[in-house]
Amino acid sequence: MEKRCCAEVVSKVEHCTRQPSNQSYQGKKRGSVLQKQAIRHYTIMRDGVIKTSNTKKRFLVVFKDSYTKFRYGFVMKQKSDVKVVLKQFLAHAKTLGHNIQELLSDNGGEFDCEEVKRILSENGISQRLTAPYTPEQNGGSERENRTIVEMARTFKYSNSEVEFPDAIWAELVTSAIYILNRTGKSSKDGVSPYELWMGKKPRIKHLRIIGSSCYVHIPAERRKKMDKKAVKGFLVGYDGDERYRIYVPNDHKVILSRDIQFQERINDCISKVKLPMKDIENEDQVQEEDRPDEQKIDTEGKSEINSEDSQKLRKASRGDEEYETRSELGDIDEEEETSQQTSGRVLRDRSTLKKPKHLEDYTMIVEESENSAEWKRATDREITSLKENQTWILTDLPPGAKAIPCKWVFLLKKNPDGSIDKYKGRLVVKGFSQRHGIDYSETFSPVAKMGTIRSILSIAASEKMHLIQFDVSTAFLYGQLEETVFMRQPQGYEDGTSKVCQLKRSLYGLKQAPRCWNKRFGDFLQRHGFKASDADPCLYIRERGGQKLILVIYVEDGLLAATDQREMEIFIEELKIVSKKADYFLGLEIEHEEKFIKIHQKTYAKKILERFNFSECKPVSTPMLKGTEISTSEKDNQAQKFPYRQAVGALMYLMLGTRPDLAYSVGFISRTLENPTREDVIRVKRVLRYIAGTLDLGIVYRSNVDEGFLDVYSDADFGGCTSTGRSTSGVIVRYAGGAISWMSQRQPVVATSTTEAEIIAANEGAKEAIWLSRLFRGIIQLKNVPIIQVDNSAAVRLAQNLEFHRRTKHISIKHFFIREKVTEGKLGVQQISTEHQVADIMTKPLPKTRLKILCVKMGLIEHVHALTSTAIKLSLLNWILDHWMSLLSFDEICLNGNDGRGRVYRRRQPRERFAQCCIDERVSYGGGSCMIWGGISVEGRTEPVFIVGAAHGRNRRSLTAARYVEEILADHVMPYAGFVGDQFMLMHDNAKPHTARITREYLAELGLRVLEWPACSPDLNPIEHLWDELKRIVRARVPVATSIPELMMVAVWHNIPQERIVNLIRSMPNRMQGKLLLEGGEVIRGTKIKELLL
Repeated sequence: MEKRCCAEVVSKVEHCTRQPSNQSYQGKKRGSVLQKQAIRHYTIMRDGVIKTSNTKKRFLVVFKDSYTKFRYGFVMKQKSDVKVVLKQFLAHAKTLGHNIQELLSDNGGEFDCEEVKRILSENGISQRLTAPYTPEQNGGSERENRTIVEMARTFKYSNSEVEFPDAIWAELVTSAIYILNRTGKSSKDGVSPYELWMGKKPRIKHLRIIGSSCYVHIPAERRKKMDKKAVKGFLVGYDGDERYRIYVPNDHKVILSRDIQFQERINDCISKVKLPMKDIENEDQVQEEDRPDEQKIDTEGKSEINSEDSQKLRKASRGDEEYETRSELGDIDEEEETSQQTSGRVLRDRSTLKKPKHLEDYTMIVEESENSAEWKRATDREITSLKENQTWILTDLPPGAKAIPCKWVFLLKKNPDGSIDKYKGRLVVKGFSQRHGIDYSETFSPVAKMGTIRSILSIAASEKMHLIQFDVSTAFLYGQLEETVFMRQPQGYEDGTSKVCQLKRSLYGLKQAPRCWNKRFGDFLQRHGFKASDADPCLYIRERGGQKLILVIYVEDGLLAATDQREMEIFIEELKIVSKKADYFLGLEIEHEEKFIKIHQKTYAKKILERFNFSECKPVSTPMLKGTEISTSEKDNQAQKFPYRQAVGALMYLMLGTRPDLAYSVGFISRTLENPTREDVIRVKRVLRYIAGTLDLGIVYRSNVDEGFLDVYSDADFGGCTSTGRSTSGVIVRYAGGAISWMSQRQPVVATSTTEAEIIAANEGAKEAIWLSRLFRGIIQLKNVPIIQVDNSAAVRLAQNLEFHRRTKHISIKHFFIREKVTEGKLGVQQISTEHQVADIMTKPLPKTRLKILCVKMGLIEHVHALTSTAIKLSLLNWILDHWMSLLSFDEICLNGNDGRGRVYRRRQPRERFAQCCIDERVSYGGGSCMIWGGISVEGRTEPVFIVGAAHGRNRRSLTAARYVEEILADHVMPYAGFVGDQFMLMHDNAKPHTARITREYLAELGLRVLEWPACSPDLNPIEHLWDELKRIVRARVPVATSIPELMMVAVWHNIPQERIVNLIRSMPNRMQGKLLLEGGEVIRGTKIKELLL
């Protein structure tokens, strides 16, 4: 009985002990945190999907610094993504200079895994996991979890007008973190977590009440004329410090915008939900920037709202950046009306309107800039320059006269890579206050044409001229005013009196300032011996002592080319300006070498892709598909959301600068600027995708290529525009191997025949040829009159003779301007085949292969070494035998002895017929493979070098550029170069090890000359012919030791008679001539290469 009672007692005690079982964690009290050393985390999971940037992302992970209390929040699709966001967080922390020492987290599988441990180990961070089911060990994070969730819940129910869906949780918790970082407490009194982590005070003027209603402006491009101008939404978050995330209930979407009119009603919010302000510090503890306030918001629930400012509506920008969505927006034509909000609206003063997109680098208020000291120094430099130039004198304002106001404008001048080059402050007169006939009269001032700039660059490349660019600082200040103009004293530099400035020189902003500057600079150049070109008033030429100076001026930016370096330096000293190497002029990036000049707009093209979110798009090979027609469908609301006009305008400048391959496609899409359809938007996007794949394309001008000849091509399609029946004219003018002028334009009349269309196009080509001929003859002596090349025989006859036909009698007399110039001997006309018509690219969409061929013929290539085979063969044709005598021709070849057939069939090109050239003979001598390198010249040959491991085998080293430099060039080529002397030149093909960057740098450092090499042209290398002979000899032998084929190769190599090598090299000129006769080549100045040779 006693035992049974004892057992019952023990059982009850065990049962009672198990049931209440509460965790009694006794945490070890930690001292004050003295440095940033721990990062805590927690995870929130909610269900629901909303169309935002966080689509289908259901998890939130937060990293909090235990010292600064700064939080990073990342929304994830699944818990396993924590590895990705952890890398992002550590990279950002490292960028800011923070040294993370420890990561404290629970023992969830997403953190307790090998991948996270590896990431932490690589960054020198220790990991501390809590005990299972012991959240108290990470109590700070658990409390943080509650704070953010309560804030998000408060946001959700803060406005009775809207019922936020549960799926909006990601936006609300992100907003809670955003606000806590800027207004919460840190370990340092009076300093917010943001300031302690970022090292600068946060901007909080833009903070608004989450959940408050607002009206988002709809840009004109995204609505019809009679549609509403605003859509009602509710604030759910922030995107940086300038844009807001707005939830639109009608579309169930979140959009981004900065053009918003808020309707904050704090009293209604307080009556419904009390904000959890326990952990939020009053915003007065955070110093604010000195900016005009629009709305005062008190975090304690009180608000002081300026009724006038709250009604001010920002003018919408026409750029896509000011109104965008992170998902496809639905039709916004069905939104709620906003008539109750528009009545009595007070518009913002014009001085506060948002700047246009092209002025985004200008800063109007110094105090808003973080570099205000730099701006102050810029204004001091400007005032000093104005005083030194005696720009004005202080005087009393005469009765009845009017003083024009002025203001400061600040410009960031940037380098091609986007970095800041110069802070520039300008004093600008508000010229719109001037009165015609009193303050100004004439205002016209010329600028250089883009065709003139390209022409000068082509001449500089052809003549191997020196090239620099310059910028005349405060250029407009040098102009002399003829009118009496009074201006108020500059802001910040007043003398305390009522005097005004009587201008003696022109200032920026004056309507006549450009004209005054152009006249003053032109007079200066004429005094120094320059003569203005009658073809372009902004082109000046000076010839003195057989040396030429060519100057092009575009407002205050100049380009100077000279045949003599010293002459150019003397002129720059006389001009008293700062010059530098010409590398970036009017958006054109210039690469200037001894033998060529390449111009391109890669940086500008990248900016276009970034602006329209096409940086990561999939490239296409052509800008437009064949058979494209103008859409006749009605206006498409969906198409209106794409910034069509901005895209076409951006592409237009790229096309006019350096991309003639875009001329037809850009001209085509510009025909539908008024009412673009969905098909039109797709075409613009295709052009952007084509640019993404051709960023490196640029025009290359070369020396000794078509020197002294203007090649003019004109072409036209027939009725290519289906909507009007009109044809398209295309003109291309080429000099020094590159296009200097081009045109693709729809003809003004409907042509009734191909002959009429061609004669209209040829007439346009004649106009351009006459102008360029006049421009060139003022600089260099052309060897012949321009020859216009047309691929229509009837048009050629009409241009040359006074023929009269029934089908051409109606053609307007103005289109026979070309006939008059041909009769006068100022032009020539010649027929070519359509295959060689370069202007064909200007008249219609072309397939990929044809497009690439014509791009090369226009000199439009990606890399300078990517030359056509014919171009190099033409240059080699002019070589005398002495050139070949100083050449070392070398290459490597892989001999495969494993195939007993002794031959292999190479892959043929599409539609290529089978021929003997499709068989590659192999060396068969019982097995084994090897790669051998060798070099030959008239004076002798190098030792054969066997490249171990470069033939076959996965574990063997291949022939890399590093091995090529170390084992071939350094050990064998350099000693041979010293033997030959200063005339030494090496010749190798364009295999990757030969053209790699380290190879080019090594050869440039040693000063070795390398012959330019075309792709797929083994026939140009003498050693290739020797390899063929060596193969035949080796194949005819039966080696004794099949496992060491190197012995056979060495024996054959050394037994080749030197006389055979000499004869081979001596025969190269004849081989070149025969090759060109066989291939025919392109048309040069209207004559085929084979005709030139014969």
